[in-house]
Amino acid sequence: MLYYRALTEAAWLAGHMIENDSSNPDAAAWAADKADWESRATQVNASINSTLFDAERGIYKMSNVDTNNHSGNAVPQDANSMAVLWGVAPEEKVDGILEYLKNNLWGEQGPQPFSADANNSTLISTHISGFELAARYEAGNTDDALALTKNLWARMANPSDPFYTGAFWENHQQNGDLTDANKSLAHSWASGPTWNMSAYLLGVKPVEPGFETWTVKPHLSDLDWSEGRVPTPNGDIDVKWSQDDEDVIELEVGVPEGTSGEVWVPLASEASASVGSEGATLKGREDRYDVYEVTEGGDYSFTSAVSIKADTPVIEGTLALGGTLTATGDWSPADAELTYNWFRIGAPTPIQSGPSDTYVLTEDDKNRRIYVEVTGSFGSLPAVTLRSETTDKVAKE
Repeated sequence: MLYYRALTEAAWLAGHMIENDSSNPDAAAWAADKADWESRATQVNASINSTLFDAERGIYKMSNVDTNNHSGNAVPQDANSMAVLWGVAPEEKVDGILEYLKNNLWGEQGPQPFSADANNSTLISTHISGFELAARYEAGNTDDALALTKNLWARMANPSDPFYTGAFWENHQQNGDLTDANKSLAHSWASGPTWNMSAYLLGVKPVEPGFETWTVKPHLSDLDWSEGRVPTPNGDIDVKWSQDDEDVIELEVGVPEGTSGEVWVPLASEASASVGSEGATLKGREDRYDVYEVTEGGDYSFTSAVSIKADTPVIEGTLALGGTLTATGDWSPADAELTYNWFRIGAPTPIQSGPSDTYVLTEDDKNRRIYVEVTGSFGSLPAVTLRSETTDKVAKE
């Protein structure tokens, strides 16, 4: 898996060099290297899948031969996680691979690095588990990514734990033991949740070097909210999102000048609709996200909702000439576009129509009853119209 990744990354780097320095005398050599590395990567990918994928179990095995007391049929956490993360595993195999790892390698203190028949290390590795975290996020398996984070790293972040250091640990035994003096209790390789939460929960990832172009694609799971900042050479990318029990999702994104990218607005269901700020252009829908294009720096807000919900409007105010009536009531989503049609009993058409929730009583309203119809619209969702109760008669004086 690592060789495959090295080849694809080297090919990408060569392509980037060609794109940004095409007149360089070495550009032809770079192009040849790129083609060679891409060809080798394709061959390696095919060999891995034809030789090491166990179709019966739906998982990658260690080898096609046994070595000394190490079974070739043993299941490695690292290779399977990397196969999912780096695109070696065919898309239709991904869910099965992740499910197998969860059902067969996860334990009370974290995932085993190998199945028992590997006769290999049994240390639970935060380093390798960071790759499994990323693989689960990349596959949209956010619920289990969060479960793995809690299962393995929550103890390390607990100030009451006797081994708490304020940092993440290198590894530990299957029973959670940390008595080996060689174990680091503040190890950089253990920081998988940090970058995974930034890249997936918050959703900020670079497309081009230096975040010249970027994507914001939050993975929500059952969390109520997330908020954070990602520094880039051009300035910070700020993201804040929340979701409520009504399946309304709100997303705020601030991006620096001189950059552009895509904002993927999560949808609670395929029936959801979304709206975005001026300057954000809806490109289409993919994998239960509405994808917006942003070409300039600035602050943008987005909302998605499954349906429009509201309370029956209530008219408040003084029923006398010159008095102001106000239509009150909560609407969800809060930024639904509202139109207020004010009527007096006996008049076939509205006496006032528009976005104003207030109406000032006139001479024509004397001794008449008033009601209001409020219509809420949001994106492509069906509009909802609700009517208030009719008021008492407007006083003559």
